[in-house]
Amino acid sequence: MKCVFCAEEIKDEAQLCRFCGAWLADGKWQSPAAPAFAAKQRRSFTMVSTGWLLILSGAWMLVCCTTPVPLFGAMRGGAVAVLYNGALGIVLLAMGYALAGRKPWALAATMAATAGYTLDKLLFIFDASARRASLVDGSQLIKSLGPGIDSMVDQVALVMAVSFLAGWWGLVIYIWLKRSYFQQATSFKP
Repeated sequence: MKCVFCAEEIKDEAQLCRFCGAWLADGKWQSPAAPAFAAKQRRSFTMVSTGWLLILSGAWMLVCCTTPVPLFGAMRGGAVAVLYNGALGIVLLAMGYALAGRKPWALAATMAATAGYTLDKLLFIFDASARRASLVDGSQLIKSLGPGIDSMVDQVALVMAVSFLAGWWGLVIYIWLKRSYFQQATSFKP
């Protein structure tokens, strides 16, 4: 028989046209550009699991939004902490929802979350006095480790912040490389 969409010769038993991507569903041939096909594509475990982890992180930030944040040389609490943690929590929730739900605006949400997260980490990295202020909460533990340990703990915090930022940007690059995953499929590509 001939495909009803591309007129190429296909087997009578065919369920899918290997030339244009049309497929047989409920006894009728479906256009290769039909929106129903997008729903049939497999979900990415990486994108879905990353999305859910971001949703959990964003929700946790909203639950703990009163937690003081190291900002501009000191630990800031009150309204500043609520606004800071709330804004970052909301963008993480949006990014997580977009990734897990395979939304076409996932790249925009990723860029917004990346701007917020990068700003957060850069402020921590370049503001040594705020970094030291954040270590005061654990000062009893730090003092119990011995004299002169403050500098080492600060260096570890700095390395961790840089590592987290590098890991985040690795995720962003991965999402960018897989951006076609969020676009509607227009044809089947075996």
